[in-house]
Amino acid sequence: MLPRAERLSRTDFARVFDNGRAFRGALLQVRVARRDEDLTTRAAFVAGKKLGKAVVRNALRRRAREIYRLSAWRSDPRLARCDLVFLLAPPALNATREELVCALDEILERATRENSAVKRGGMVWRSNAQKAAPPNSSENDVA
Repeated sequence: MLPRAERLSRTDFARVFDNGRAFRGALLQVRVARRDEDLTTRAAFVAGKKLGKAVVRNALRRRAREIYRLSAWRSDPRLARCDLVFLLAPPALNATREELVCALDEILERATRENSAVKRGGMVWRSNAQKAAPPNSSENDVA
């Protein structure tokens, strides 16, 4: 189990789904949302009812959580101050541990590479509103 400080609370789920960016893979999807509080990366795992009864869903969530807990992504500086919600897809039920590890690595690598909010050398988050707004001309003028 992840330490308390690295787990998402229920109130943060709506914020991640509203403001986060989704990255999809064959076995799982991850939603990434930036926050301004502390430097920790927080994570949550969701397995919908399509996956089966509660026992099956909980077992799959535990497997995925343990893979994430043991991965190097927990301490990756590119994901600092980010909240992650992993949504497990039906093919994950029959996936081996190695396939889940590869899927998690692939999806998080893509999220850190493709997400314009995550830049190497420092984290800069741009919301959708900031991306759509034209730049202020007074900021671009050089005196």
